[in-house]
Amino acid sequence: FYTPDEFEQFIQCFPRNKENGEYVCYVIVNLLYFMGCRFGECVALTMNDIDMDKGTIRFNKTVARYVQGRSYLDWYKDLYCVTKETFLFGVDRPVLAKVVKKRMAIACERSGIRMIKIHGFRRSNASLLCNANAPVSLVAKRLGHTQTECLKTYVKFFNNSEQDLIDIIDSQFE
Repeated sequence: FYTPDEFEQFIQCFPRNKENGEYVCYVIVNLLYFMGCRFGECVALTMNDIDMDKGTIRFNKTVARYVQGRSYLDWYKDLYCVTKETFLFGVDRPVLAKVVKKRMAIACERSGIRMIKIHGFRRSNASLLCNANAPVSLVAKRLGHTQTECLKTYVKFFNNSEQDLIDIIDSQFE
């Protein structure tokens, strides 16, 4: 998983040229990190799943195979003249994981950040939320897991020290 600082360093070095597919991968990686979705759920998205008026993305399907906001959607619509049913990442076929991994490797090399698996972005999202004191019950619901499974499988706690724990206890009695 990536801590927020690691992700920031990683994403700053991520290739994002709009002419050769890098931008598509850049948006996918951001969605994976900030939404906590699975890769198959992300690449199965269509324009029908995006509601810019409500500011929502509906994950309701997946691709079983091994957005940077409105600007990506505007660029995508203009570039491909797509319909509401085409895949948001790949038009007629979803983007392959190996394409995203290739761009991730470039960003890791440029940033000096270690490479994680694509599914690591799901762990990063859960860890980010729980480390920011989001209720585990809500994080688990978002991921579609029980609280126990969420904590066991997805959540990794950042570098909290024993002193951090003592400070929390002390703050309750000030």
